[in-house]
Amino acid sequence: MTDEVPSSQAEVSRERQPPEADLDAALWPGSPGVTDRAARTLKTNGAPRISPRDRIRIERERLARRRRVRALAAGAGALVLAAAAAVGIIASRHGGPAPIPPAPFGYQGPYAPVTLNADNSVTMARPGVGAPVLDVYEDFQCPACRTFEGSDGAVIQQLAEQGKVKVVYYVFTLYPGQPHLANSVRAWAAARCAPPSRWVKYHNELYANQPAQTASGGFPVSQLIRLGKDAGITNRAFAQCVQSQQYAVQDAPFSDQIINAGIGTMPALTLDGKALGGGLSPSALRKLVLAKSEKLKGTSSGSNHGKAHSAGGATKPGNETRNPKGA
Repeated sequence: MTDEVPSSQAEVSRERQPPEADLDAALWPGSPGVTDRAARTLKTNGAPRISPRDRIRIERERLARRRRVRALAAGAGALVLAAAAAVGIIASRHGGPAPIPPAPFGYQGPYAPVTLNADNSVTMARPGVGAPVLDVYEDFQCPACRTFEGSDGAVIQQLAEQGKVKVVYYVFTLYPGQPHLANSVRAWAAARCAPPSRWVKYHNELYANQPAQTASGGFPVSQLIRLGKDAGITNRAFAQCVQSQQYAVQDAPFSDQIINAGIGTMPALTLDGKALGGGLSPSALRKLVLAKSEKLKGTSSGSNHGKAHSAGGATKPGNETRNPKGA
């Protein structure tokens, strides 16, 4: 017997590709991934079965195959990302999750008619409503006033629109220190420029965008004009009025009058001349106003207003001019 392989079988053997593991062993006998079986096969069969030329060819094919696999994987990944982005866009356009806008500040209307009084106070009431009278003392730069306007202030404006109360705003500057003083005066002067039909909305915008008390340059003119646009004030006269700060000189005497009358905390409320305690919840304030309104129902608004102020004791600035014509 002989160990020679017939020539025909040898040609077939040379043409046949070895298994992947045996191929790795033939190309790189000592490299990782070469199985023990493949290595033993090589030892048993002697020299590698692949010629140097075939090794080069096989290695090139192997590298080309790896490059194709990587390219396909990268392409598939890009398609997945594109599909995810498309799904996100479609979801946002068709009722999918979207960013939640911030809750609106205060009462959004409708509002009772407003009268800008000669004494720099502001009256808000339905026609014919003269009592009860709720006086509100506040400062545009007062943080506690901002908190009040975001809750109780909304109740007041709603009750006024419903014809349950006449509201008189006394916005002034309480603290003399800077930058509080300058910020407050700029906002106060800008509010005097607002037309009656937009005054309450602008008043709310100022509180919604109140700067920090220590913010130097708070309430800049450019912001005050922009907030006017947000409140629906688009005429050029308003912008010019705010830019010139023409009403700023009236802030100090008006504020001094209120402070000299005894208002030293903010916000301060009086209902028919009687001071209300601080810290009232919106629901408690609503009950007080509605109870007073029901009690006065059917009586003369003018006589009740006068009696309430005479019984209130303390004199408040502007009492003589709080009931202007058309208020």
